[in-house]
Amino acid sequence: MAMVMVMIALTVGTILALTFLSSQTTSTAIAHHASRRVQARAVAEDAMAVVLAHLQEDTDWRDGHTHGVWSASQDFGDGAFRVVFEDEDDGDLGDDASEPFLATVEATFDGVTHRLTHRVQPASAAASQRLLLVVDFDPPTSVDLEKKILFESWGYEVTTILESRTQAEFDAACADADVAYVSEEVSSGAVSDKLTDQSIGVVTDEQWVADDLQVASAMSTYSAHSIDIVDNTHPVTAGFATGTLQIMSTWRDFVTKTGSVAAGAQTLAERVSSSSGVLLAVDAGGTLNDSSAAAGRRVVLPYGSKGFTLGDLTDD
Repeated sequence: MAMVMVMIALTVGTILALTFLSSQTTSTAIAHHASRRVQARAVAEDAMAVVLAHLQEDTDWRDGHTHGVWSASQDFGDGAFRVVFEDEDDGDLGDDASEPFLATVEATFDGVTHRLTHRVQPASAAASQRLLLVVDFDPPTSVDLEKKILFESWGYEVTTILESRTQAEFDAACADADVAYVSEEVSSGAVSDKLTDQSIGVVTDEQWVADDLQVASAMSTYSAHSIDIVDNTHPVTAGFATGTLQIMSTWRDFVTKTGSVAAGAQTLAERVSSSSGVLLAVDAGGTLNDSSAAAGRRVVLPYGSKGFTLGDLTDD
């Protein structure tokens, strides 16, 4: 009987050991695949930034380039990528320089592929609005370069300012701008209250700047891809129906505004199935958390986390 018990114990021990090793092997494989996916995405995002920068710098890029594969596979770091341009209207990139088109980067890393598509809207001949983009590096990171190029495609004349610039330098830059956009790439501590008293509009996806703008004092992060539009009478949400709106192509970090929210803040969108505000706006003159009046419109976007890129957004 004792021998039988020993044999059973050995057998069970062997099974547990093999099961553990098997699970460890599976976990390692999953982790390795996840790492390759992250690397493939990084190659795609960096390559897209290079492509968009080229389009901005070379105004004659359409000459000699047709609809379809624009660049065959190119080595990029430890990965590779290729670029495809698609004219959505008539399949001819060269017939009308004002037509929008799709730029797609297909990146590979160690057998894993990631596709990133960006809709390019050529800039108008004359920019009518001046936008100040607050960034953390000069030259900007690939994430902020992508934003800069997108804003320019909307007709804005974009200049950048480093988060570390002095209050006097921010004052001078804002005096020559119509709106400021604070990127989530910056450190909120570095930006601090340099934009709080500016009379121009301020839009931020760096969530903790909302505290410095006196709009909301605390934040809470959650994962989602949709928001619930609850007020479409404001210019920010005009044109959208109330109700659930998917704004991300994949699950990303969203941020609810908690703590003390400015009395003059309008909640334009909430977390789905919740009353927690995620998209807030305070118009010029609205009451802020410190009881002062907002010098200009303030808009706090529903998203903002390291790693977020415009490629995550849907067309809406």
